[in-house]
Amino acid sequence: MVKPYRIPVFLLLGLALTVRLAVWYAYLQNPHAFVQPDTVTYLAPGERLLEDGSFPSFTRTPIYPVFLAAVSKVVSSNPAAIALVQIVVSLATVALMFYVAGAAFGMSAAIVALLFMGADLTGAISSNQLLADSLFTFLLTAAIAGLFGIFRENSGLPGTAAVGVGFSLVALCRPVGVFLFVPVAVWMGVTLVRKRRRWQTPVGVFVATSLFLPLMWVVRNYVQTDQLFFSTTSSINLYEYRAAWNTARLSGRSLDQVQAEFRQTRDRVRNERRMNEGEIGV
Repeated sequence: MVKPYRIPVFLLLGLALTVRLAVWYAYLQNPHAFVQPDTVTYLAPGERLLEDGSFPSFTRTPIYPVFLAAVSKVVSSNPAAIALVQIVVSLATVALMFYVAGAAFGMSAAIVALLFMGADLTGAISSNQLLADSLFTFLLTAAIAGLFGIFRENSGLPGTAAVGVGFSLVALCRPVGVFLFVPVAVWMGVTLVRKRRRWQTPVGVFVATSLFLPLMWVVRNYVQTDQLFFSTTSSINLYEYRAAWNTARLSGRSLDQVQAEFRQTRDRVRNERRMNEGEIGV
């Protein structure tokens, strides 16, 4: 006998697929929509890493560049084809969110969450643009689903370590996720205390595995630049966008013009002082 909730689940997953494919079809009329200005800054370092083991970027962390380069080589380098792979990733995210909502709040909440996720136009657009958002959302949702799974299954330290590695991958996908493990570690500790279970070792294992890959990336950056940092993204955004926008507004000039001037100044200072990318970006 088919469980009563399965029919709406399949229908809502179908809705999610339909919305994402509708955006994909619309983008086919203007294929340049798949590729965003930042796409090449992901693709080029990923290709280099797969080809010769080097990663010539301190702005980007490696997970999405490798994903993008791998899909380009294994499936197709056509942006529309890559977007189809990301649509599959997005559907997996929707399914995982259904699981998380069900585990946390029950089946009714899970159905509602599935409706909102399935009809979410922003998510549909993100899955069709060659940027890190869709993969980041999938990895984060998978890590959270794993967190609920280890409590449901009492999977012990191996499961806890696996979830920690998941949060490591989240951080290496987008630097904005580097501190997400902190509130999760607090939640884990509080939950274990409420269950009257020992919390020190599980939380310690989770924190250690969550920090492992990001710390290795910081070490990599230090070895190559003699500077301790995780990514130069924040510094570049503050300089080329926030500071440039403020300057453009105060001076009555266009943002593009001011950004071009700021970049020229940055390049001049780098050349004069012989600074590497880490020194100029932090």
